[in-house]
Amino acid sequence: MSQSADEYRDLPEGFPGITRNVSACKTIGTLNIIFGAGLLLLGLCCGLQLFAQKTLAPMFTAQSQQQMQAALIAERQQQVQRLRDQEKAAKSDEEKAELQTQIKNLEAMPPPKMPDFTKVYGTDDPRVVGYWITDFVSGMILNLLLLISGIGLLTVKEWGRKLGVWVAGLKIVRLLALYGFAIIVIVPLTTERIIQMMKEMQENFPPGPQKAAPSLEEMATVMGTMMTVSFVATIVLGAIYPVVALIVLTRPSVKAACTMPPSDDYQE
Repeated sequence: MSQSADEYRDLPEGFPGITRNVSACKTIGTLNIIFGAGLLLLGLCCGLQLFAQKTLAPMFTAQSQQQMQAALIAERQQQVQRLRDQEKAAKSDEEKAELQTQIKNLEAMPPPKMPDFTKVYGTDDPRVVGYWITDFVSGMILNLLLLISGIGLLTVKEWGRKLGVWVAGLKIVRLLALYGFAIIVIVPLTTERIIQMMKEMQENFPPGPQKAAPSLEEMATVMGTMMTVSFVATIVLGAIYPVVALIVLTRPSVKAACTMPPSDDYQE
């Protein structure tokens, strides 16, 4: 296989000799194919999940709301029955009158209204929808290019190495931009909606003595922290392989493997 002199001009200068590292090139190529194919399949599954969540979630949510509403009504009826039992066992007229008032208040309450759980996903917010679309589309494109670069690296082609470098760099940029946006925008929005949903649910529970529980503010802090940590972990873990690929693919020996003819003899 012959190569023109122009194909050598991008090689690093100032080295007394370069050893062609074909094995490193093929190793990264194999990993690019494995990760590219796997992430493409995962991306398709996530895309189908998002589509189902957008189209089918309202139906399942309505069913869940009906079940929860029935459970709350049953709990309210049980509380009324407990108050009636207490009324029968009451010894004073004042105590009976107080219990009767509580019973009337409970029976006069309207049926509990269930919150719209689909709003927690934020599919009605253009920022959330834009985030998920960008995540899906950019991931599919970069993972397809990752797969293609792996094929080029397996055949020890310079275009495969250059494409691999670009994909690795863009993957790091994507991680920082996309999940940084999620931390700044998506986490507060989701946390706020969860808290609002919990407030609506609390309003529908029958009044009465309840066990001490963390405040909504404390729960919001915990949930926001957990989501933020998960996104930070995604950035850190997701950047490991792209950083490794960048380091390997920019080494002179790997560049030499893709640009210099194998018949040439290079000294270390």
